[in-house]
Amino acid sequence: MIRFAWLVLAICSLHGDLFGQSVSAPTLEPRLARVGAVGHRDERRVDFTISNPGSTPLVFTKVHPSCSCMTVEFDDKTPIPAGESRQGVVVVSFGRGFGEFHKHVDFSIRGLRSPLVLHIFASFHPGVTCKSLELVLEGFQGVASAPVNADSSGTKEPSSTAILELVSVVPKGPPPTVTDIRWARGGENLTTRVLEPGRDRVRIEVSYGKEHPEGPISGELNATVNGRLLIMPVRGHVYRGIRLVPPQANFNVVKTPTDYIQTIELIPADPETKFEILSSRYEARARSPSLEPTLEKKPRPGGGWILTLRINPEAGMKGFGGNLILTTDHPDKPELTVTVFGHVL
Repeated sequence: MIRFAWLVLAICSLHGDLFGQSVSAPTLEPRLARVGAVGHRDERRVDFTISNPGSTPLVFTKVHPSCSCMTVEFDDKTPIPAGESRQGVVVVSFGRGFGEFHKHVDFSIRGLRSPLVLHIFASFHPGVTCKSLELVLEGFQGVASAPVNADSSGTKEPSSTAILELVSVVPKGPPPTVTDIRWARGGENLTTRVLEPGRDRVRIEVSYGKEHPEGPISGELNATVNGRLLIMPVRGHVYRGIRLVPPQANFNVVKTPTDYIQTIELIPADPETKFEILSSRYEARARSPSLEPTLEKKPRPGGGWILTLRINPEAGMKGFGGNLILTTDHPDKPELTVTVFGHVL
């Protein structure tokens, strides 16, 4: 019995313990990497080394980064011979965010119960917080509303405004330093200005004026905040005469008959403007099955109409899409297009 125990110990020392864990376990250096403060779209490289102090080759079964923002440059197809090491690099492409960043890369090895894990930490815009994920502008063409913190000249009359607020995490300030405000994409007929700073915050106003054409708003606002890049998407829509809420009939996933109904409000720019819906027709997109949606309407409190749109998907239909065309007698909007789409389970 004693001889058998010594035999087991000898086997473990050569080939690992009873659970497959090598006594001369492979090592990963570093196990934890702190890359410091980062801004939006920054990139950082983390060099690492995996060593094999054992007596048999190290075979990798999987290398898994926990985020698509990380690219691992490492040869995991070739085993690491006994007594040798291999270097690699993790490239982290930071997106947008505020606060702490923590991701990891797992290196799974044959015969090892748990993977080797490389933890990567960073700090997005340290010292600054922001609640906005995007800025949304929406309103009527040519309808001015009083701008936020308007000056006495009254020359600026944005139809809609949105405020980007950046707050210092330090109580009572000082406020973040904001410079180089610019449009990386879009920005036509949009204006920006930095409002009077508060004790611990800075506010950036984004607005469009009466000259903005009808249609969607899509852009990307960039600024340098405390020396680091900040990215803020801007989207929205400028309507003429009539506003659609929501702007599309998104049936999403149709499962039961109760999912066949969508409600859309038609809101006039001037509540006093009365209009009627004269006719409607549905035009299916190319390669999309045809539908025969039914439409019901009732007056909307405050002016306009509430539309109830019903569809009846045919058996075997997987998805659908098209446009619902409405003709009206509204003086500024004789025709409306409502995009319709969905998926059937």
